[in-house]
Amino acid sequence: ESFIWDRSGAAFFVTDFMGHISVYNGQNPEPQPEIVLNGIHRKGSRCHTIAMHPSNEMFATGGNDSILALWDFEEFLCSGTI
Repeated sequence: ESFIWDRSGAAFFVTDFMGHISVYNGQNPEPQPEIVLNGIHRKGSRCHTIAMHPSNEMFATGGNDSILALWDFEEFLCSGTI
């Protein structure tokens, strides 16, 4: 669906059609993600938008479930939804 690098190149994010956000190590890419974030976007809802904040401290995801989620980049926790 969508992908971005964080501002330092340390992480690579990929969203998918099941509402998941997979985070890969940008310095040593492996075929399996380091972490998969889920549970925010409804199951079966595409998470098709992702953007990194200029400070590299937060990122946002959006899906066709009309949910915008704000994530903490250090802890990989959702800090709120709109």
